[in-house]
Amino acid sequence: MTSIADLSIIIVNYNTSLLLRQCVASIYADLSESNLVAELLVVDNDSTDDSVTALHQSYPTLRVITTGSNRGYGTAANLGLRAAGGRHLLLLNSDTLVQTGALRGITAFLDAQPDAGIAGPRLLNADGSVQRSAFRFPSLVQVALDLFPLFPRLTNTPLNGRYNEDVAGYEQPFRPDFILGAAMGIRRAAFEQAGGFDEGFFMYAEEVDWQQRIRAAGWQVYSLPAARLIHFAGQSTRQQPGRMFVELHRSRARYYRLHEPLAFRLTARLLTRTAMLWNALADWQKQIRGQFDEQELRQRWRVYGQVFRLKG
Repeated sequence: MTSIADLSIIIVNYNTSLLLRQCVASIYADLSESNLVAELLVVDNDSTDDSVTALHQSYPTLRVITTGSNRGYGTAANLGLRAAGGRHLLLLNSDTLVQTGALRGITAFLDAQPDAGIAGPRLLNADGSVQRSAFRFPSLVQVALDLFPLFPRLTNTPLNGRYNEDVAGYEQPFRPDFILGAAMGIRRAAFEQAGGFDEGFFMYAEEVDWQQRIRAAGWQVYSLPAARLIHFAGQSTRQQPGRMFVELHRSRARYYRLHEPLAFRLTARLLTRTAMLWNALADWQKQIRGQFDEQELRQRWRVYGQVFRLKG
């Protein structure tokens, strides 16, 4: 009789062949140090590089689900979540490296903490420094600080919705509003109760919406400082920066429609449109100074125009 996996690990991949194989290798290395029964599924979102063939060559028995088209992160993740059979679930980005003990730590915490619907590890940058991965839900102050980055010292502060994860007092598990979607352990009961990702989000903010719904269903979200992963942020999204910039703001607008009152949405739309005009003017000045050519300027203006026209 086949044992039910303690943990189903789902990786969504898009054109990150080398990083994907490094991620899978780190998972198997950590599993070899634990007594977890785990299954690993990779959902490939119609990569055009050698992700699938290289993965099969390195790990011929690994289960790979191909989407047939790039359907966005949430849709691909849902395919993996629905196919998974473990007691608990873990969503990982392909640009992560699991550190020793992380998988056991996440699984043990979900087993021991009955109100935990989601539990995520501490994320580290490549140099070992702490990468912010625990956040408060969006406020208009956060919206303004993101759109107008005039005060960089405020970026990683509570005013901008960040928890001071790299200072004393955050060595033990704590409850943020939500955690970054790069690595999320999920209790199966929470997934079954709240459902999967809203597939109306193509990329960005889908994990914030999801954690809103999981919390509304009565579950808690935890950050686990003792479980650690390295995260090379943005390796898939930086392949199409213009499109991803538009998708970021489209997803934010959708999130605001779903979760924020009208006054918030109208103010956020005004701030966003003002920021796009500000960006367009700033880039025009850069083009005059010779920092890029007119074709690049027109491309940037086209992107800003798409965001400006988004409905909030």
